[in-house]
Amino acid sequence: MAKKGYPVRFIICVYIICCLVRKFDEIGIEIINTLELWAGVLVPSLFPYMVLSQYITSSGMLSILKPIKIIVMKLFSISESGADVYLCSLVSGYPSGAVCVRELYNSGEIDKKEAERLVQFTNNAGALFVISAIGSTMLGCTKDGVAIYIIQNLSAMIFGFISSLFSPKNNPLLCRTTVRSKPLIKCCSDSVDTMLKICGYLICVTVVGSIAIMTLKASPYFNGQYETIAKCGVYMILEITKCVQGLSALEHTPVVFALICGAVSFGGVSVILQIKSCLPDDFETKKLVAARVCQGAISFVLGYAYEFVSEPCVGCKSENIATIASLALCALIFVGSLILKSNRIRNN
Repeated sequence: MAKKGYPVRFIICVYIICCLVRKFDEIGIEIINTLELWAGVLVPSLFPYMVLSQYITSSGMLSILKPIKIIVMKLFSISESGADVYLCSLVSGYPSGAVCVRELYNSGEIDKKEAERLVQFTNNAGALFVISAIGSTMLGCTKDGVAIYIIQNLSAMIFGFISSLFSPKNNPLLCRTTVRSKPLIKCCSDSVDTMLKICGYLICVTVVGSIAIMTLKASPYFNGQYETIAKCGVYMILEITKCVQGLSALEHTPVVFALICGAVSFGGVSVILQIKSCLPDDFETKKLVAARVCQGAISFVLGYAYEFVSEPCVGCKSENIATIASLALCALIFVGSLILKSNRIRNN
């Protein structure tokens, strides 16, 4: 007996195959562009950081940052090993955080609950990719790239802090009990395997995205005026790079900048699949997806607030009031969370 959902999946697969046969030239060009993007942008901006983050996390080098690690451990209610992953995630791009979490989980240094929590807020876009590729190249402004980089890490920090309020009781000052050492060659080979997986997911997402856009164009209700917006909408769900490329072509407004910030934090289906591929099969996907969506929403609000502060919108009182209300709500949630956490620590 066929399992529930199999007929729908089968029809979708047949439709994709038919589109590949009929529109091979168009889809082939998109695939080649994706491969060029992977080789020219993602490999140089991800691979070195991926190798170094694994090596640094496994070697225990971050013990020299003990005072900072204690703050991180208390803030997020995580172990010392988890603090290593978080600090590395501030520089390295996704899915480096997932790879490091997997290594810690497999070695028994963190339990499953902490591993699942760490994965939710330690997988951000790399500094080089955001500042150079997105900021300097796509947006033509390094300052915007730096702002997006700070905003995505701030949203991850806020989410990680709030999630710590609902996490099981941990001993945040617990030091690692095992000493692990991963050779640099092994870090390189594992990173190569991860980069190849990323390439495969990017190709799959590109094919699905191209077919989705072709299907929209073929619809009698499709308006050519909104083609760019439709592409951005499709790729905002599927893949970050093409989404940001499309958004950067639009007029630079607070909403567009906020959407870019949200897209970078969310990452799309491609990033979620990349992270999931680096984790054990029994890790929950729903929590990961929910975490990415929440961080995307936080980054959207912070991105809009940044544009509002840096370039106030003259004569847009309703937008200004909405922005101030959103910021006030975020501040109340953060302060309320801080009070709750302080009370919980005091009670324990």
